Amino acid sequence: MLVTRKKMRFDTYLTILNAIRNDLTTKRTIHDTTRISWASCSDIINDLSRFGIIMEDNDPDRQLYRPGPKTTIYKFTDTDHLILGLEITPTSINSTIIDLGKRILFKKAYILQEELTNINLYRLVRNIFYQVLEDADKSEESITTLVFALTGALDRDNLIWITSPKVHSVRSVDFHFFQQSLPFIKQVFIEHDITARANSIIRTDNSHPKNFAFLHISDGVGMAVMNNGVYIKGERGLAGEIGHIPILGYTKISGLPCYCGKQQCLESFLSSKAILHHISTTYDIDLDDLGEMHKRLSEEQSEEVRQLVFELLMNTTITIENIFDLHTLYIGGWVVEQWHAQLQQTFKHNVQEGSWLGGPKDIVFYDEETTNPSYGAAISVIHTVMHRILMEVLT
Repeated sequence: MLVTRKKMRFDTYLTILNAIRNDLTTKRTIHDTTRISWASCSDIINDLSRFGIIMEDNDPDRQLYRPGPKTTIYKFTDTDHLILGLEITPTSINSTIIDLGKRILFKKAYILQEELTNINLYRLVRNIFYQVLEDADKSEESITTLVFALTGALDRDNLIWITSPKVHSVRSVDFHFFQQSLPFIKQVFIEHDITARANSIIRTDNSHPKNFAFLHISDGVGMAVMNNGVYIKGERGLAGEIGHIPILGYTKISGLPCYCGKQQCLESFLSSKAILHHISTTYDIDLDDLGEMHKRLSEEQSEEVRQLVFELLMNTTITIENIFDLHTLYIGGWVVEQWHAQLQQTFKHNVQEGSWLGGPKDIVFYDEETTNPSYGAAISVIHTVMHRILMEVLT
């Protein structure tokens, strides 16, 4: 454990790193905002440059034009201490490289040519890791942290991907393998894709509320909840699995068996697969995608489906609000997007009216395509990575 003097020094360095991460890019703005003495501020910034953690930013678009000598502005290095986020889906592995300031340096999706299994997952991810380095023109040693965004049940502490509703052939995958087999990787993390998806929207700025729920309804139903600035994880890291709450006795939608083995999970009724199944069994109309619904269904059929979905959405969101007392509810995903226009007109009022004492304060709708789980996973570990780097250079 750091003694008091060393801890104070450590915290001062960390304060300046966080200031740079929050776009305070000159010695003057850092000094004025943090109130760290000018001498200490200047010395620490020089140290951070010498350690190769930050560098001068010579981008002409970011220069500060003023009379007198040129003002040096700083940014995080783009050649070292980089974080690579990888989102694993059934059909692709999506990559994002960032620096410690959350700046995206590279982003690309890699289509898989074979189905993922326990046998081939390590090989495929390793191959894509090296392909990312080549495509991004980064050296192997520049990537020091690897973060995976994964669906399903995760044991984050032990880096185990337990099971996934989307990648059916994967069971109990140990991600320590990548720390052991990739020589320059110092840290490996795994994150649930819903939390990563939330991060990619919420943490791209510094104004997100401290209490919110992020509800994603697409081919499944997922949720992440932040309480007082910290995500609720639960004892085993499985908190937020609202899609697996049973809706006992519900018969209005002819639901599907859930992948978890239960018959009446919320996800069995309120998901794109469930809604497509209901349309098929009720109206004898087979759709490949929910986007075809408004073209293929009659006006009366479309309205019937809308009412069923809205009823489930309303009951779900009111339950979430009454349990967690939210400031903001973020809601989106492919299912929600089918009725964005109608939902934006009445949904907030109806949820507030139906909730105890009228919460949440705000409801924000998002589009699925605006989210990026590989980026959200990467930015979620910046603070931890900064701690590790400072421990290395200051001890």
